[in-house]
Amino acid sequence: MTTKAIKNNYALPLTLIFSLFFLWAISSNLLPTMIRQLMKTCELNTFQASFTETAYWLAYFLFLISHSCCYVYETL
Repeated sequence: MTTKAIKNNYALPLTLIFSLFFLWAISSNLLPTMIRQLMKTCELNTFQASFTETAYWLAYFLFLISHSCCYVYETL
């Protein structure tokens, strides 16, 4: 197998991974701004608004755990 063929095999997965990390970084950087707007729009106090941020990070964590368990199960 040539070096060029090996590089082509990894181009699409690497592009997808870089794109997903870029999108995740944008959403995590916009999170404080979105929370401030939610506080104004929905008339939330700071304690209630903290649940929004907690839900964001908890959903990210649970998504990773569930997908990693599926991946381990499929590889066995």
